[in-house]
Amino acid sequence: CDRTDARRLVFVAPSRWIGNLAKHVLDSRVRVEHIPHGVDLTEFRSLPQQAARQWLDILGDSPVVATVATGVHSPRKGLRFLVEALTKLGKPVTLVFFGHFRQTVNWPENVRVVSLGFLGDVRLLRAAYSAADVLVAPSLAEMFGLVLIESMACGTPCVGFETGGIPEIIRPGRTGYLVPRGDTAALAAAMEKALSQTADEKAAMRAA
Repeated sequence: CDRTDARRLVFVAPSRWIGNLAKHVLDSRVRVEHIPHGVDLTEFRSLPQQAARQWLDILGDSPVVATVATGVHSPRKGLRFLVEALTKLGKPVTLVFFGHFRQTVNWPENVRVVSLGFLGDVRLLRAAYSAADVLVAPSLAEMFGLVLIESMACGTPCVGFETGGIPEIIRPGRTGYLVPRGDTAALAAAMEKALSQTADEKAAMRAA
């Protein structure tokens, strides 16, 4: 834009992280405001976990790990880190994908994959979030992380890398766990921690 108009511009950033980056590249007269995204809590809400699994035909007794598969072809979405972490996790799990996913992946033998496809209906989304024991976001860069607050609104804790806007959303030990960017051993350990909670610990984190 013309520099004479810069003082009339406002850059709205959903995370403080992207707002701070903007301040480094924008004209100093451009005002930067932080307004995080939100979700409608009448739409995104917790459902009974077993009922949600039955409704979506997620069978079996193994713990359920969810991840959103939209754009996994992009290296920054970190799919390979999730594969490595699940391999290191070792224990049997059901991995639930929802979103666009057209990629062939060699999953470890301990992982049973359930692909729900693109979920355009919020009723399906809240069921998918509610069915999971934990949602994993292996992104290497994330401007905000809308799926994280959608998951939390449905009572499901999250695990993610400490990068981008993710640390502004996950409260370690309260609503999920943060791990160093790209550290698959730490990612596996965080998933194990989330999946090994006592009933009281699980209830407290889902409530938070």
